[in-house]
Amino acid sequence: QMTGVIELQTGVIGFISGLAAIPLGTAMAVVLIEVINRRAFGWQIDVFLGWPVIIQAVALSVVAALVAGIYPSYRASLASPAAAMREE
Repeated sequence: QMTGVIELQTGVIGFISGLAAIPLGTAMAVVLIEVINRRAFGWQIDVFLGWPVIIQAVALSVVAALVAGIYPSYRASLASPAAAMREE
C-alpha cells in the first residue's frame, strides 16, 4: 500500500509540473526567440506549439516522476511502521 501511495503522489506531482511547464516554457521560448535571437543574432524562427507536443511533454513528466518514485517507494515499503512511529 505504501508503494501505491508514494507512486500516486509522484504521479500527481509530475502531472502538475507538466501542466505548469506549458505556460512557463512557452513564455520563455517566446522571449528567447523574439528578443534574444533577434538582438544577438539578427534572425528569428517561427514559433509552433501543437497539441501532440504538449501531450507528449506532460506524459513525459508523469513517466519521469513515476520512475523517480520507484526507489523511494521500495525503501518505504521495507520500513517497519511501528519502529518509525516509536522513533518520532
